[in-house]
Amino acid sequence: LIKGGFAARYGGRVSSVLDMRMKEGNMKQYNAEGSVGLISSRILVEGPIKTDKTSFMISGRRTYLDALVKPFMRNQSSQGGYFFHDFNAKIQHKINDKHHLYLSGYFGLDKATLTNNQEAYYDDEGNRFKSESESKLKWGNSIGALRWNYKVGPKLFVNTTGTFSDYLFFIGQSSQTEITNTFGDKTENLFQNGFSSGIQDWSLKSDATYFLNPKHNIKFGVSEIY
Repeated sequence: LIKGGFAARYGGRVSSVLDMRMKEGNMKQYNAEGSVGLISSRILVEGPIKTDKTSFMISGRRTYLDALVKPFMRNQSSQGGYFFHDFNAKIQHKINDKHHLYLSGYFGLDKATLTNNQEAYYDDEGNRFKSESESKLKWGNSIGALRWNYKVGPKLFVNTTGTFSDYLFFIGQSSQTEITNTFGDKTENLFQNGFSSGIQDWSLKSDATYFLNPKHNIKFGVSEIY
């Protein structure tokens, strides 16, 4: 986590940078690991597609907080829940000693809901009213990246990366009211509204590192974001 004074290679950022490096798959043997927690669990699987040539890594995580809360709200008129899940995947391929390719992706979503079912009641004229309402809040991101690592020489390395990022935010609500008069005629009123926003980024960048000597290295490159 770089809170200030971050390097130019991170591009134009407002306040801080979180530098995360995804694990690379094992090229020699298969491996699986995971954990089960009180509110979430995760699993990771990795291994070679072709030994010492191509490997893969996939991992996933999900919370079951919504399932744990549900029994406690079973007899309530209001039902709510929240969960998140994310998924990571990566493939690396060694073309030769100078060229490596990496394809990676991330997909994550958070979602919260609140449902209110009002029991039927009658007014003074004998009309029966019943209503249901639901509120939703969700946000998530999908990211894909293709990177080419090129060892130009013993002192110069170049990484060229193309990425796509799709961020989504949505908040909305809906309600439905059913009115039945004394003659048995039904009238339904439906109301819905929602607000959504998103950011899509296409990016292409090339970063180079030149190792001048054991104590000094020079980093330079270019990038473009749409």
